[in-house]
Order: sequence, then C-alpha cells, then structure tokens
Amino acid sequence: MISRNIDGTGDESNPAKKWGQAPKNQDGNDNSRSRVKKEINNCNFSYAVFTRVYFKKVKFTDRIFTGAKFFDSNLRDAEFINCNLEYTIFKFTLINVREVLRNLPERPNVKILLMQNHKANANSLGNTRAVRLYLLEEIEASKEHLRRANKRNEAYYS
Repeated sequence: MISRNIDGTGDESNPAKKWGQAPKNQDGNDNSRSRVKKEINNCNFSYAVFTRVYFKKVKFTDRIFTGAKFFDSNLRDAEFINCNLEYTIFKFTLINVREVLRNLPERPNVKILLMQNHKANANSLGNTRAVRLYLLEEIEASKEHLRRANKRNEAYYS
C-alpha cells in the first residue's frame, strides 16, 4: 500500500498530512479525539431539516427546534439544555432519552405528540428501554391533558 500526503506526494516527512489522519490543532492534539464540548448559541433551528448529522459532544442551550426534523442522525452525545423541541420529528435518529425527557414541552397535548414520535423512533432502533420510558411519559401527559380538558381553566380547553 502506497501512502500519499494530502498534496499527492509520497513524502513522509509530515505524517500529520497523510490521507486518513485527522489534522492536529495548535496544541498538537488530534481534533477527532477532542474532549471539549462544542456549544451552539444564538441559533433558531425552527423547521430545519437535518439529514445524517452527527453532533458529537455538542451542547445546545436555549435553542429553538420547533418543527425541526432529524433523519438518520446521531445525537447520542449531544446535550440539550432548556431547548424547545415542540413538534420536532425524529426518524432513525440516536438520541439520549435523558436529554429528551429534560426538555419536554409544558403543554400536555404537544408532549403526547413528541413522546409518540420518540417512542416510534426508539422502536425503529430496537431500544426497548427507551420505548418503555417514552410510553410512561406519554401516559402521564395523556392524564394531564384529560385533567386540564375536564377543568376547562385554559383557553385551549374551553
């Protein structure tokens, strides 16, 4: 096997430039193994479509994802803090259950839709533990939805 540098030459004097190796940062560390979390701030991802994305160690704080769609993506190592996930859709997407459950919408009818989607997504990936957790949360949201509908104290239910 012939090893080539990025510039196409066979010179092995700079091994960091070899094909297939991650570039080094200023400290000489491999960027692909960085343990520093990346933060995305001041962005509104409403109705965005994400296909085959991989947010490795990314921290989203106070972000809006209303109506966003994630297809065939990996969000397993992403962290969501106080994010709006209302009406988002996830298909064949890895996501940590804990991150979803700590960013649930306040309104129970919207929470039900989100839990149904995550339940179907987890089922498509064979994650039975997550399916069970989403189902339990969906049942609680359904109960709360019926309680609020019975009381009719909110404009939505009147």
